[in-house]
Amino acid sequence: MSSFAQPDGSEVVFEVEGRGPLVVLVHGLGSSRRRWDRQVPALVSAGFTVARLDLRGFGDSKSGVLRHGMSEFVSDVRGFIEQLSARPRDAEGDRRDVGGERQRPRLHLVGHSLGGMICQLIALELGERLASLAL
Repeated sequence: MSSFAQPDGSEVVFEVEGRGPLVVLVHGLGSSRRRWDRQVPALVSAGFTVARLDLRGFGDSKSGVLRHGMSEFVSDVRGFIEQLSARPRDAEGDRRDVGGERQRPRLHLVGHSLGGMICQLIALELGERLASLAL
């Protein structure tokens, strides 16, 4: 379990397992990253890097502010994805040199309930970086 701090004092807790193409799992309202406990072993065995986080105010994450909403959740997940995208991975489909430039890896987003809404908003921003979206 690791975490990253946001400027407003919130702390987002996350876990990353496996090596390969990136799958980001986003839980729903009233849940936590633990919602995905049963899916993680199968995804790791299938050759994926599986990343899941506790949205601020849920699970082990701290909200830092009295009010938080969709824009903060989206910002947290977006920042989480950018952090993960900077990590090296060695499986096919990840970072490749194209014309001498490093390409950002494509990723898979999976969201449940509120996490599905967050993933839809992020999918609009990711464009071709998004390999798949499961809601």
